[in-house]
Amino acid sequence: MDKALARRTVKSMSCSYYQFLFLLTTLLFLAQCADLPPEGPVGPPGLAGHATAVDENTGALVYYGGLAASGDSRASRSTTWSWDGEFRRVAAAGPGPRYGHTMVFDRARGQTILFGGAGSCGENAYCDDLWVFQEEMWSELTAEVTPGPRFGHAMAYDSRRNRVVLFGGVGEESDCATGDCQTTWFFAGGQWSKLP
Repeated sequence: MDKALARRTVKSMSCSYYQFLFLLTTLLFLAQCADLPPEGPVGPPGLAGHATAVDENTGALVYYGGLAASGDSRASRSTTWSWDGEFRRVAAAGPGPRYGHTMVFDRARGQTILFGGAGSCGENAYCDDLWVFQEEMWSELTAEVTPGPRFGHAMAYDSRRNRVVLFGGVGEESDCATGDCQTTWFFAGGQWSKLP
């Protein structure tokens, strides 16, 4: 399949984004079970807790991080992969090793964003940083207010209101006092705001 056809296919798929991700993740798992090389022409190694998003600027599916799903080491990864009909490892330095984070394409900004996770988060068990992936480069965004350190949360883009929506996860902040975060946050205009 040529790259242009792959981009058109991703953009015009009638199945949902999540059905596509499920199918792709299943195919990656099957490739690992067939004893194919873990990296190289096949793509990323078997992963768990990684994040993916379709970069609507290029039509490519972007993967970041995760835990090694096989072998002796379940270390978190810090690699970026791109798939537009074939896999390619992106050499960009990223947010650091992590898993349980989320990614979504922010149409208002025209950028793929990544938030949170667990792994190399400094003194915290969970991360509360926000990163942007654009033109195969990662850069960190700073905001005065954040949803707080968390992992295992969900993020989606609300195209009707032109904002990113984040919900739930496991965290350390006051709204996660029981461990489970039960709050909804919005990201728009470069700032986070909490649903009252």
